[in-house]
Amino acid sequence: MSVAFSRFHLDFETAVKSIFNRSLSRAGLVLLFSSGAILLLTAAQGKEGRITQIVQDVKVLAPHVAARPAHLNDNVTDGSAVHTG
Repeated sequence: MSVAFSRFHLDFETAVKSIFNRSLSRAGLVLLFSSGAILLLTAAQGKEGRITQIVQDVKVLAPHVAARPAHLNDNVTDGSAVHTG
């Protein structure tokens, strides 16, 4: 009976190690994928804005173009600026 028990113990131990190793590799892949997705999504943000309110004198300064008065819902793209005064 002790031989059968020791074989069961070895098989059980091998099975647990196998499951544990697979779950760690899956968790690592999920962590790697999610961190990559977060980096891609955050890198895509913050490149443009929209004018939602105008108080007094507001101008949009685009590169290589003269400053122009801002209007509601104007897009301010990367490289442009907003001048308030």
